[in-house]
Amino acid sequence: MNPVFTSKDLGQGVLLSEVEDLGAHEQKILYEEAIEAINSIDASIREINGLEKRSGISTDADWLHRAKKKRRICLEFAAKLNTILNGADLPKISYEEAYKKHFHQILLEELGPDLERIESEAANLARADVGRH
Repeated sequence: MNPVFTSKDLGQGVLLSEVEDLGAHEQKILYEEAIEAINSIDASIREINGLEKRSGISTDADWLHRAKKKRRICLEFAAKLNTILNGADLPKISYEEAYKKHFHQILLEELGPDLERIESEAANLARADVGRH
């Protein structure tokens, strides 16, 4: 899947795979817009979490999931653009490495501290299995 960032400042949607084809000025604009979007999403999530704590009304899980997904996409764009703007070569990674990295990031965002507990439990079970054989 090739994420799309719909840029208001550029007036177009840009595929992640196409950011290298943009001019330096457009890349800078898109980078700043992605950072602004990340900050805005973070502020909205903090506001909703605070409201949830004060009111006791739980956050809409679907909204939170969509917000986190949009944040991940913005973060992907910002990271790639930051690398390009700083003149560094983009890292070459395999599909499997990229998948595992993104899968773990999504699990961490969705499960939070529960993921650490699950990973710890899995590690303990694996050590026990290895110890038995």
